[in-house]
Amino acid sequence: MSAIDSTIDPAGAIIKSLRDVRDRDPSLHRMVPDTEPRTLALIGSSRAGKSTIVKVLGDSLYRPPGPQLYSATRQPEQQWIGGLQIVDMPGFYDKQKHLSSLLTNEAIFEQLQNVMSTVSIDLYAFVFSLINGINDEDIQSMLVVKEKLPHLSERMMLVVTHCEELYQDQKNDLIKDFFNHPDVVHHDLRKFFKQGTFFIGCIRYESLKQQNRRAITFEHTNVLQMRDLLLDKCLITVPNTNNNNQQTVTANNDVTLPLYQQGGTHHDNTDEQTIKNSSFGESDCCFCCCHCLRTIFSCGKTCLCCFALCLIGCYYVVKMLSTASAASVPDEKIAD
Repeated sequence: MSAIDSTIDPAGAIIKSLRDVRDRDPSLHRMVPDTEPRTLALIGSSRAGKSTIVKVLGDSLYRPPGPQLYSATRQPEQQWIGGLQIVDMPGFYDKQKHLSSLLTNEAIFEQLQNVMSTVSIDLYAFVFSLINGINDEDIQSMLVVKEKLPHLSERMMLVVTHCEELYQDQKNDLIKDFFNHPDVVHHDLRKFFKQGTFFIGCIRYESLKQQNRRAITFEHTNVLQMRDLLLDKCLITVPNTNNNNQQTVTANNDVTLPLYQQGGTHHDNTDEQTIKNSSFGESDCCFCCCHCLRTIFSCGKTCLCCFALCLIGCYYVVKMLSTASAASVPDEKIAD
């Protein structure tokens, strides 16, 4: 940057010096590899800092604009940073200047479901800010997602924004207070975020405006550390135990459950992806019965095939028990 540019933008000179130091040591600002693509979805309340996360993951020296009253994200935005695809969702409890422009929570949730049906998402981050204390809207947003999409808990983490000025013990106290909040405890929200809690932030607009080199340097150092930890989480492989769109079946009691929750053990030795991609019919019903006698009717359907196989199975069980030795016969042999 030239001397003229530095005069026009004094904070720019500070940013440039920090960039020079950072770029001399690649380990300070890790690049996102593109060898193993991953997808991260950012959800949460309006103006929580979701879009800022995208910027910071791309560049730790991101310079935020001045304070904004209204959310700029109106529809899902997909961006790539190396091999990491980030889906930035509009925020719940939208705030706009004109009421006619507001997005309802129902509309935003519908957008999320549309994204989930078209994009394979590896990890979800619920983003929220504690800068102004615990917000009821954030808790309500979490509850909406938890109640409507409970299976996302296996891939859900909590990301707290605006933490660039905080030391680690302050971050720990902040999140401890949150999880001890009566509403959070009552709804057992801690267990919903099974991928843990992370923190993020960016260089503050106020520090840049005041050209406070010390504050900018401290904030950037903090951002680098938080960014690195968040990227570590984003780039790991989360076991594929819960896909975006779990196929469901309806049992006789009219309660709809994900396939992996049906009937105890009959999926134990079956390829999970095959189960997810198949449509349960009467032939699958028979398969369940043959797989293990303990799981007859476990698929939640009643058919003549099941009934007949049940009788046949019982006959052979009685016959085998009557001729077997004193030693018990393993379940697997009985099922065969």
